Amino acid sequence: MVVKRWIVCWSQKNFSTTTTRTTTMITDNMNEQQQRQQRLAQRWKLLKKNVMTPEEQVVFLRKRQEVITNRLSAINQQEMKLKERLEMISNEIETLQSSSSSSSSSS
Repeated sequence: MVVKRWIVCWSQKNFSTTTTRTTTMITDNMNEQQQRQQRLAQRWKLLKKNVMTPEEQVVFLRKRQEVITNRLSAINQQEMKLKERLEMISNEIETLQSSSSSSSSSS
């Protein structure tokens, strides 16, 4: 019984740490995204002022397209990892609930 309580406490603590880490990661990503958007806005202003030749604009826009595609791919990979983590946590919760309900019914 003490061991099961320790497991539940450990799981809750571990879940809390995971949640904090995920929240920090999301906040960091949002900050990076804001900084990228500011840099892009500055570049776009230069583009609009016709500082770049049409050829340079094409090169710039192709680079932007590549960066966005790569970022989207990374986000999709991160989403898959988070879904896997969520599934693992859900399975762990189910296991803990079933073990705690079976231990309480046997008591």
